[in-house]
Amino acid sequence: MFSRIAAAYALLDGVRRLLVNLLFLLTLVTLAVVFWVASEAPNLPKGTLLRIDLVGEVKESGPAEPSFMLSMFGQDSFEENTRLADVVDALDRAAHDDRIAGVVLRVDDLAGAGMASIREIGAAIDRYRQTSGHQVWTWSISYTQPQYLVAAHADHVGIHPMGDAIVKGLSATTFYWGPLLNAAGLEVEVHKAGAFKSAPEIFTSGRPSAESLAAQKSYMDDAWAGLVSRLEARRGLVNGTVEKFIAGIAKDGTAEKSLSVFFREAGLIDELETRDAYLQKLADKYAGGQVKDLKAIDATAYLAATETVSAGDTVAVLIAEGEITGMPELGGMTPDGINGVIDEIQTDPKVKALVVRVNSPGGDAVAAELIRARLVEYKKKTGNPVIISMGDTAASGGYWIATAGDRIVADPLSITGSIGVFAMSVHAEGLREELKVGRGGYRTTPLADFGNPAAAPGDVERRLIEGGVSRTYADFKKLVAESRGMSVEEVERVAQGRVWTGAQAVKFGLADAQGGMDEALKLACREAKLPAETASVLWEPVDTSWRGALRAFLQSRAGAAVGKVLEVRQALDALAAQSNRPLAWAPFEPTL
Repeated sequence: MFSRIAAAYALLDGVRRLLVNLLFLLTLVTLAVVFWVASEAPNLPKGTLLRIDLVGEVKESGPAEPSFMLSMFGQDSFEENTRLADVVDALDRAAHDDRIAGVVLRVDDLAGAGMASIREIGAAIDRYRQTSGHQVWTWSISYTQPQYLVAAHADHVGIHPMGDAIVKGLSATTFYWGPLLNAAGLEVEVHKAGAFKSAPEIFTSGRPSAESLAAQKSYMDDAWAGLVSRLEARRGLVNGTVEKFIAGIAKDGTAEKSLSVFFREAGLIDELETRDAYLQKLADKYAGGQVKDLKAIDATAYLAATETVSAGDTVAVLIAEGEITGMPELGGMTPDGINGVIDEIQTDPKVKALVVRVNSPGGDAVAAELIRARLVEYKKKTGNPVIISMGDTAASGGYWIATAGDRIVADPLSITGSIGVFAMSVHAEGLREELKVGRGGYRTTPLADFGNPAAAPGDVERRLIEGGVSRTYADFKKLVAESRGMSVEEVERVAQGRVWTGAQAVKFGLADAQGGMDEALKLACREAKLPAETASVLWEPVDTSWRGALRAFLQSRAGAAVGKVLEVRQALDALAAQSNRPLAWAPFEPTL
């Protein structure tokens, strides 16, 4: 008996030793591969071109990595998007790299980008040109408006002679589902604080309210003026050229000429040329006239080849992107995800300042408060400054989080403000009555049906919801007042759910300075008394759960198949999930 136990123990011990040895061997192999890859990093000869491909949508976060389970189905990545920081970093590094002779920019596959992202990429292109003295080249068969607004910063902008290009303006046009929901017997009751808090209108009305249109006109006219002035300045055009160009297109159409010809005549494009002609020009300048001798490296490989690890102090950059929710199954930004990363940053002794890059339209007010409170706690425990950098959108709940910052840097084209709160109740009382469906059942208390979609809210429930909205709005204004050194009355004048651009936010005291991530990092270094060249390290939450992996996979597949319909379904799902809860959420961002 004992001999058998001893034999079994010996067997288990042998297996344990084998596993430990295998793990040790695997570690050695991994390290060897890492060193081999590092040693095989591209050896860039002088005269190399940096190729930057803008693919999918420009985002703050990198694309999610698929789980092993989903990779079995041939899914290498959920989505192919472009991380904004990668584009900016590649251009800034290349500006000081004498091996890089120029930049080739490809925008053909750019699906979309926010206004602030477009401005930031354009600013990085301009910095590269001014610092290095080298040129940036781009060519495409056609240009959408976002593609062109980025491409316009290049020294050479080419287009196929039969191609089309467009500069058309901004639009906030969207669907309003109120009549359809009412026809289906569904009713959405809205309780809001802020006359301009227009987000719930899409579920209750068939058209935007006068207040909504007034707010849209204010911030969209300001944003469009900023985009146009930068475009005209970069292209060396007199003020008013773009508006005159659009008016001419709207009046005369393009029966006689293609849009590309109109663009060329207006000075918005440099050359009408085929791809072969474009490549030959590149070869003439950089490869002695031989296209086959052109040398180029893509941005991803270039970043890997020039990556350095800082041994000294660093500035942490935390990405806070997406709609704010306390329910991970809805996707977006969650307190657990963001606060977990803050916990990790707090344990890193090399981090001496924190920049929080906020790109969010808001969402659940409680979730936003949990993130804000954790940032305040981080400041108290570390003594490190926290700088907020606004991306494309930092509105409502996104601005709630921003109040934790010591300083707020807003991109002039950021969508921000929307300091207001609302809650919605969804019920099918009308549908029940129309179908003559009965309803009843025992309730242990008068409030037992609170939140039940089968029953319309009663007076008590409505008072509870309205009380929650009023208290949350008061808390929001108090946070803004304390953080910005304003009185509550001063906050009320710029609150009421009204949306502003970043430039307007600085004017009204809701932000400290205009600028992008570059300006935020410089400010963080000054506040922490660090050298201006202190390295920054990117931190972002990653959903590694199988649920998160499956959700991203299904969304990528469904998004390719049904497009905007999925967005509507997600909005309705979120509406149902957040019913009766105070929400700090902004209206849809205008489309380019």
